[in-house]
Amino acid sequence: MLRRLLERRFGDLPDWAVSRIAAADTLALEERSLRVLDAASLDEVLH
Repeated sequence: MLRRLLERRFGDLPDWAVSRIAAADTLALEERSLRVLDAASLDEVLH
């Protein structure tokens, strides 16, 4: 779901972003999903 949200907001994701999402645990995915609401960039969500 996080990947779909990020693609909807920021367009095609770079490989580093896809890898970071795939490696994340459930808690990290939930936290990052909330960041999507306020972040101005992909980098803000995934770092």
